[in-house]
Amino acid sequence: GEADGKLMMFLVARSMDTEKAAEMYLQWKRWRAEIAPRGFVPDDEVVDELNARKSFLQGVNKAGHATV
Repeated sequence: GEADGKLMMFLVARSMDTEKAAEMYLQWKRWRAEIAPRGFVPDDEVVDELNARKSFLQGVNKAGHATV
């Protein structure tokens, strides 16, 4: 599933070193909770970036949230 893909991403990034991958994953989880505490960043929080063409809406994810 999606969680397996995330875990594999960290394992690959750390050459299959499980300790380093686990540390990286936990850092990512803390960062994600700080940046997007609701699980996503609402469109109205990135209006300036969208208007400056720094990022683009790519559609929606399975939950219907916009992807940037």
